[in-house]
Amino acid sequence: MPKPLQISVVIPIYNNEHVIEELSQRLISELNSFNFEVIYVNDCSIDKSSQKLQYVSSLYSQINYINLSKNVGQQKATLEGIKKAIGKKTVILDGDLQDDPKLITHLYTKANEIESSVFVKRKGVYQSKKRMITSILIKKVIQLMSGLHYKAGSYYMFDQYILKKVISSASNCKHPYMSIIVAHQSKKIHYVTAKRGKNLGVSGYNFRKRIKAALMAIYCSAYCIYSRSILGLKNIVLQ
Repeated sequence: MPKPLQISVVIPIYNNEHVIEELSQRLISELNSFNFEVIYVNDCSIDKSSQKLQYVSSLYSQINYINLSKNVGQQKATLEGIKKAIGKKTVILDGDLQDDPKLITHLYTKANEIESSVFVKRKGVYQSKKRMITSILIKKVIQLMSGLHYKAGSYYMFDQYILKKVISSASNCKHPYMSIIVAHQSKKIHYVTAKRGKNLGVSGYNFRKRIKAALMAIYCSAYCIYSRSILGLKNIVLQ
């Protein structure tokens, strides 16, 4: 009988053809002491990402991929990968190699409580000053709503108990934002601090898309608060 998977790594991909091979090699190398899977979700890339994913999956048995039939955005693409994850812990990682795969081991070590999550807290300057200021202001608002530290990014790990709640909540939310939902569904949030590297891929986020993503995150956090209060009221009525 095969051993249960310890870790599922979910990676949304959009036009990341130039880093897929290196990212895959580093994941295989860093996680060789674990029983794990890697799930790439190709969000209808217009470059050669699909061919690269087919290639790396032929090289490594741990790698699987999903080709979406239409572009749904990073968050919904991530959700599709989460739905396929079967590891005891699921980690979300961007596909641009800006975050070091080595940190997965640190996340796993820290994720030792039921219904807890671990986020990578970014340090240093990893984007322009203007973008940093805008990002901090928006994330401060989200921190007040969700409890998620404003320096936490899109690199995080959570357990199977949270995974089921996340899928349910995200599937019913018009504009799901996965890290926000994970934060709201976590009984406790832990952090690992690390410096971000240089983006080796091409950023798909211009100013307009960043603002749209920020509004989506705020909406999602408000939805989580609202849905939790409704469930609380239902429980009171049932009791």
